[in-house]
Amino acid sequence: MRYFDLRAAFNGNTHTSEILIIEVSHFAATNLTKDDLDGLRKIIMDLLSQWLYSRSDNFITINEMIAKNQRVIVTFSDDETIENFPQLWPASTMINSYVNSDKVDQMIAYNQKQVEDFNAILSLPKNALYKISWTLTPQTSTIIESILGGKLKSLKELANIGNQKLTSFARPFQTK
Repeated sequence: MRYFDLRAAFNGNTHTSEILIIEVSHFAATNLTKDDLDGLRKIIMDLLSQWLYSRSDNFITINEMIAKNQRVIVTFSDDETIENFPQLWPASTMINSYVNSDKVDQMIAYNQKQVEDFNAILSLPKNALYKISWTLTPQTSTIIESILGGKLKSLKELANIGNQKLTSFARPFQTK
């Protein structure tokens, strides 16, 4: 399964057995009008409607989604805009968190706790997806060190630092 935050980039590669989850969010900081949000919804619907998996009281399996070619879930952070569009999911669908740190050890510890908390939930909310963000976030100190300390860390370098640890983090959670 692959998750995209629309603030990220997509390289155009297609994978026929993947499910895409796209979270369209962070509207509060952009001063979007209702017309802007309706226009964004229309663009999403025009581009993705043939692949969208609609809201339902019952999730189907990933294999069933692939067989039906309904392999995209889009969450949209404005419930009013998607009220009459069951192909788009409300923001509450995604249980979402991230560690606000540029330190890989802090990110690992935080995500380990998120997995433990998830495993402790006795009953998951209906129609909810639980997401772990594997994202190192630049801090003020990261930028200052990049400028003054000669420790340049681009977003790509931060991603590489995190990605080097991802496989070892995920391995214990994989089922054979």
